[in-house]
Amino acid sequence: MNNTQLIEERLQRLGAGPDDGDWDAVVRRAGETPERARRVMTRWRIGLASVAVCIAAGVAVAFSGLLDSAGRSAPQAAPQQLVPITLKFTRDDAGTITSIDATVRAATRGGTALLQVVRGEPGAPKSQRQIVFSEHVPMTNVAPPKKNRPGAAARSTWSGTLSPGDWNGRCENATYVVDIKVSPAIPTTEAHGEAAESGSFNCSPG
Repeated sequence: MNNTQLIEERLQRLGAGPDDGDWDAVVRRAGETPERARRVMTRWRIGLASVAVCIAAGVAVAFSGLLDSAGRSAPQAAPQQLVPITLKFTRDDAGTITSIDATVRAATRGGTALLQVVRGEPGAPKSQRQIVFSEHVPMTNVAPPKKNRPGAAARSTWSGTLSPGDWNGRCENATYVVDIKVSPAIPTTEAHGEAAESGSFNCSPG
């Protein structure tokens, strides 16, 4: 331990400060000259002030994300929702769909998905709707997210291409949707199956 540290310890034990009325007497009891002790005490106080400023800045940064500019609680981001099916269309120059890149996602692991292309307006009676294509596809497990938030990430997925040339009646000037029904590999009370429907689309302009 160097001389400066020894002086600081003796002065702290005595509870003295350079503004005390008996400062010189305290310094003499510590065995130091007033000038040298005053310099040490000044450095010590500057160091404490710097530490206090750093702590205050850290607290301000920690709370800045929780409060808005008016001091109110900042709104937290809503949990990301699972998107069960997405479609990407490829059309020719006339606007007729030539292929559809489809992706299916499920919150359960393993299992299979029943994928169906249905012609007819959504919500119409079954007699006015027709399944023009049907296929069972295997779901592939994916790695879990780093932070598990309810409904945020898929546990299994499938991607493939749908071709209107394979459909019954091919691509007509009509409304279509893609239905999926996912059956988990091991059904349980919590994971008994999932079903979803894409948005409607017109396959051909006419």
